[in-house]
Amino acid sequence: MASAADISLRARCCCAALLAAACGLASAQNAPTSELPKALKDIPPAAAMCRPDKVEPLDSILRGIARKGIAPDLSCAVAAAELSPAARRADALFVDTRPASEHDQFRIDGALRLSAAELRAKAYLRSRKLVLVGDGKAERELYVACAELKQQGFKQVRVLRGGMPGWLAHGQPVLGRAPAPDRMIRLSAAQLWLESQFDRNAVLLADNQFTMLPDLPYSAALGYPSLETIQAALEERRKQMKNAPLASVVLVADAELSAERMERLQQGLKPVPLLVYVETRQALNRYVATQKAVWAAQARGPKQPNCGS
Repeated sequence: MASAADISLRARCCCAALLAAACGLASAQNAPTSELPKALKDIPPAAAMCRPDKVEPLDSILRGIARKGIAPDLSCAVAAAELSPAARRADALFVDTRPASEHDQFRIDGALRLSAAELRAKAYLRSRKLVLVGDGKAERELYVACAELKQQGFKQVRVLRGGMPGWLAHGQPVLGRAPAPDRMIRLSAAQLWLESQFDRNAVLLADNQFTMLPDLPYSAALGYPSLETIQAALEERRKQMKNAPLASVVLVADAELSAERMERLQQGLKPVPLLVYVETRQALNRYVATQKAVWAAQARGPKQPNCGS
């Protein structure tokens, strides 16, 4: 029978052997070699792989264009003043499509926070009266979502015109604390560019921003940005559109346009929503240049191998 000392000695020897084997394995793994493991030899590098499928460019997504084949339905638009009685009815459901952080900051009482994509999966809501609520910007996507929901069997879908800024401009109550009105309707350079791509928006340039005319589709020179000049420009725009409904007025002014004047214009133009851009043409050009680089890189894609015909 082995003594305790013998057992201890054998245990130490085993530990030493295992340690030596582990060190040898680590050294072998860290040793430089020019040869790939056998299992990897037949796998081509990623840059040399030929793909049988064609990847559709993301240009339409980057440009904020809606899903193919679905046009925005402006008949979905409804003003906050028309909805105030419905807000107290049990069968009307406001669906807040804004990010959770904005919904948590302030919201319509009882509003359900869901994205348009999430709403499509809620078949049990198809019989309800639904009002899609956004932040008042990029509403083209909500009008597209409304059209798509109707195609999928949602019977009564509307879009709150002007989103939460429009709701507040009509004096409707909210839970939480909303930002100042002028902050809610201000556009960044990226948002201005996106709004300018929607042909139902009236993009109006004040006299000190005329140089942006070539940069913004569907834009028109305005002159001094007063309520009267804007209303006259809207009449002309409606004639051009053959009385098709307007989505919003996008006013391009400068930093001298005060918050008080923005709010007065917003009140005077309702129910037509107002959005305001007061940054520079340089800011817009920087954004567009960045996006063009992105589109060019995406269109070019990674270097492709010659996969044959």
